[in-house]
Amino acid sequence: MQDNLPNAPSKSKLGFFKKQWLKYLALAVFSLLVAFLVKLTFTGFGGFVTALSDKAELSQIFALSGIMAIIMFSLFFYIFQTKKELLENKRILAVILLSILLTLMVSILFGKSISVSLMPLALSGLLIGILIDKRVGLVSNFFINLSFFFTFTIIFGVKEIMITSTALLSGIVSGTYMILMMEKTYTRMKFLLNGLLISLFISPVAILVATFMKFSLNNVLYTGLWTFLSVTLSVSLFITVLPAFEKVFKLTTNFGLEEICSFDTKLLKRLSTEAPGTFNHSLAVGNLAQLCALAIGENPQLAKAAAYYHDMGKLKDPLCYVENQSGYNPHDDFIPEVSVYVITQHTKWGYELLKKENLPDVIADIALEHHGTTFVNYFYNKVRKMTEDSVERKDFSYGGPIPSTKVSAIIMIADTVEAATRAQGISADPSVMRSFVHKLIEEKQTQNQFDNSNLTFKQLKKIEDTLVEALPGVFHNRISYEEKK
Repeated sequence: MQDNLPNAPSKSKLGFFKKQWLKYLALAVFSLLVAFLVKLTFTGFGGFVTALSDKAELSQIFALSGIMAIIMFSLFFYIFQTKKELLENKRILAVILLSILLTLMVSILFGKSISVSLMPLALSGLLIGILIDKRVGLVSNFFINLSFFFTFTIIFGVKEIMITSTALLSGIVSGTYMILMMEKTYTRMKFLLNGLLISLFISPVAILVATFMKFSLNNVLYTGLWTFLSVTLSVSLFITVLPAFEKVFKLTTNFGLEEICSFDTKLLKRLSTEAPGTFNHSLAVGNLAQLCALAIGENPQLAKAAAYYHDMGKLKDPLCYVENQSGYNPHDDFIPEVSVYVITQHTKWGYELLKKENLPDVIADIALEHHGTTFVNYFYNKVRKMTEDSVERKDFSYGGPIPSTKVSAIIMIADTVEAATRAQGISADPSVMRSFVHKLIEEKQTQNQFDNSNLTFKQLKKIEDTLVEALPGVFHNRISYEEKK
């Protein structure tokens, strides 16, 4: 009964705070550490030691710590309300704190030595936005800019409040624009160019604000210049440190995905030379998967990269897979049980190889899941004809797990459809093609392969429509220009 009282906090929230108290304690310690680092940076070591014995200076340090703690608690409470699952991942907490700390130290360095308007305040929002979540990045960008505004106001006093207000405005606006546009940006160079365009846009805004605040002409011009450079600096630092974050925390970004899709990478070079049939199949699946991902609003770059690497396990014994054979088939010398083992283990072998080569976890997971728990019909039926004993389907099935994401399910569908279409030479007639694709997708549904992917019936229909439209272009016939005799 007590839980139903208007003023009684819910059990879920109480449970959250009981579970997360260590994280909040860490945030409090982090905030105090930040305050000490800020003071140390501004005063130098000698001034910092003196400040520790001065009550006024100590009160300033604790004021900074309190402001930082409130802002950090607010940010993490927002994450709890909107993306609660993120707080269960220790890497996420580390990314947020390290991003904020890095932004803090670099901004103080430039703010103290050159100008407050030059601080790259958008850096942490960009890192959090691309590595964790776009909405969390937007909120982080706002809170971090706010914390720096209060920090510089406390240290320099209200006399500098107008300058810090200009920096606050440019940091929030430029950071917001860049975080929103990064979702559709797939190369670092394009992102840098977009950052320069935003710099050109935000600089006149800063000049207008400085003019409105009655700055001197020199200060107005310098404010515009420093604002332009601050956005450029934020983007440049972001591009520089992002690969380190991706590597250390094993997180995936569009930029990283684009890079691993280069044919110059180690594994794709191996696949193209050691298993050319599988390589060409993977490229075709990549094209189809990209289109399907776009159709249902998923990340097309992730779909493409996952498709390129989904069959890497076949590198262990390329000739055991039909697309790499040219006459001789090793399975003619195998008993069916051995053949099934070799066929079904390529998902596991691919997963292990991708993990060993430090490919993103999401790519390795899709390689493991792309056949789910489906069974190999050919060898299952072959054994049934050879024996009168009952044959267990599970002995002729992939080990799973089934696809856990929509992109993983897309790879399963695109892989199946591409291979079956190429093998059977289906007519390009739309009605025939639709019937064929629909049957393949329905088989996977009947085997419950999409249960964990969160795909809706509407999205499956869009995927089917996309494949029916795209397949004739992939497998079209060319006109023969040879002279008929």
